[in-house]
Amino acid sequence: MRSFHIVLSWAVSRWVSARFNLLSSAIIGLTGVVVLVTPTSASMAGFALTFALTVSNDLLFVVRRWVQLQQAMVAVSTFRVTGQFVKADQSLVLHCDRLNVSGSGIMVADY
Repeated sequence: MRSFHIVLSWAVSRWVSARFNLLSSAIIGLTGVVVLVTPTSASMAGFALTFALTVSNDLLFVVRRWVQLQQAMVAVSTFRVTGQFVKADQSLVLHCDRLNVSGSGIMVADY
């Protein structure tokens, strides 16, 4: 069951990565068309294309960090909710005087 969650997480990560690769290709292509259509110098064209490459990676980085933040917040929330459970009835808990700790293990005395 645990491996299913790992595979699902990997598949979702790859799906998001493929979508961002498509988005980055569109951004770079659009930047290339704008550079070709407008009269710019070679250095400015190189700067624009390089900046377009970094924007797509930065977007992917922000999305992955946002997902990690959400997962961390859910973990903290789950921990807080778990800590608010009512404690067990003390009559159901074994008392220490009924336990016999020996070298071979823990033995419970008869009632």
